[in-house]
Amino acid sequence: MHAFIVILTAAAAISAYFLFYKADKKGFLIMSALMLKAGIIYLILAGMQVQYIVFLAGVLYCFYFIASAGDIMKIKKEYYLAVFVLLISLVFFNGCAGKPEMPAVAGEIKLDFTPGEVYVSQDDELIVGSLTGSTIIVFGSDLKEKYKIQAGGYPCDIIKQDKKIISADRLSGTVTVYDTVSKETYSISTGGQFPAAVVYDAKKGLIYSANMGSSSISVIDTAQKKVTGKIQSGRWPSSLFLSPDGKYLYITCKYTNTIEVAETEKRQIVFTRAQTGTSPVALLQLNKKELAVVNEWEYSYNGKGSVTVFDMVQYRITESIIVPGGPSAGAVSRSRRHIFLSVPLKDEVVSVNVKTGRTEHTIKFESGALPGNMAFSKDGRKLFVASRKADKITVIQVNGLI
Repeated sequence: MHAFIVILTAAAAISAYFLFYKADKKGFLIMSALMLKAGIIYLILAGMQVQYIVFLAGVLYCFYFIASAGDIMKIKKEYYLAVFVLLISLVFFNGCAGKPEMPAVAGEIKLDFTPGEVYVSQDDELIVGSLTGSTIIVFGSDLKEKYKIQAGGYPCDIIKQDKKIISADRLSGTVTVYDTVSKETYSISTGGQFPAAVVYDAKKGLIYSANMGSSSISVIDTAQKKVTGKIQSGRWPSSLFLSPDGKYLYITCKYTNTIEVAETEKRQIVFTRAQTGTSPVALLQLNKKELAVVNEWEYSYNGKGSVTVFDMVQYRITESIIVPGGPSAGAVSRSRRHIFLSVPLKDEVVSVNVKTGRTEHTIKFESGALPGNMAFSKDGRKLFVASRKADKITVIQVNGLI
């Protein structure tokens, strides 16, 4: 039974206690209001099925209606009977509700190039970069094309912040910036080879670019439009995560299989010990204190890859989840309870439960599709996956695993 159902049962039992045992209608109403409020908040944040909230409201109303019809029942056995009926009803209802509907392919967006990076902005724009060209296409929330941007060669990582679309251009060794207000596009040389990832500190106007071929992080000032500093990293920096306060930069190093931490103010590495897994390529934020490290399939042993969990407080790996076939990219669901991972060798996308580490569901793609990078829609109900051999974005309806 879902943990939240247990909590609802206990809370409803307390409400029944106020009504039947203590004859306190006011206490009952206060407790009921708090329960329903908590349920609605949980519904919004975690995607709880709405029928549970409706059912609970109905049970509470029936309790109050029975008590209001005559004298308040004060005998203990009525209270215990009400709690027993509630428990049986919730168990029965939970069973009848069945398992949540599993994710499924809901459509596709055809492209005139091979998709590489996939990103969804806070204003719900879907942004797709060419894997082997220089084109970036921006789609609106209706999934209709809005405009195109010409970036440097192979825009392999794309973000949108502070009304700027920023890409790391692997082939040309540049970072491209498109200002969505002025419509200006400009490219800045990183001073390194093969930029693989970018993050942006909007408060300071600084872009951090991971130069995989030069084992360094370039610090780019967007006001001056030039590199103003560098951070020497481990070999082959492949992905970046900037702490919300902008003080720390987390870096995965693909060659050494490690995660490093740099202080942005000092522009130097302050921690470099955690072994991640074979060939780390992506950092996904699980919560305020944990990052998921996706260790890709390309160099994995025995046809297996992994996702490891890095604790940003204790600076250590706390968990390792084996993914048969090896993951290539990933995205975290809105509830933060599921990680969706692409597995190109098997032409599938899998959903892994963060808490248990088990694969919950597998979505099969057509043979040879090579699913790659992915991103969730702003509401978390759709997952956009780059199908690299089919020149399209596959749209997955997340359904019950939101």
